[in-house]
Amino acid sequence: MFVSSGSCFSSLSTTFVQVTKSWRDYQLRGVLQDFAASTLQVSDLPYDEESIATIPAATYELPNGYSDDYGPERFKIPEALFNPTAHIRSPHAGSMLGVAHVVTTSVGQ
Repeated sequence: MFVSSGSCFSSLSTTFVQVTKSWRDYQLRGVLQDFAASTLQVSDLPYDEESIATIPAATYELPNGYSDDYGPERFKIPEALFNPTAHIRSPHAGSMLGVAHVVTTSVGQ
């Protein structure tokens, strides 16, 4: 699954009713899409940790009632799409292309 066991999203469980794995994955995907649409944000300026820290945090509440504020970390996920080498810790990050490069290459052909 695409959610790590230590994240707040791992608290979403099916302990009340036994459901199939596909239904649980479908519901979890819906929660993650809602979280992404309502909380994640791309900076208007080039990514800078100090300037991002001054932007107010966004609160998100999961369906189970867990609520948390997301500050600078809500910028890191979408920023990795545009500059993967700076935000992804992987031995293969150097060979990853950002969204802007992929779109430019695709349209230019």
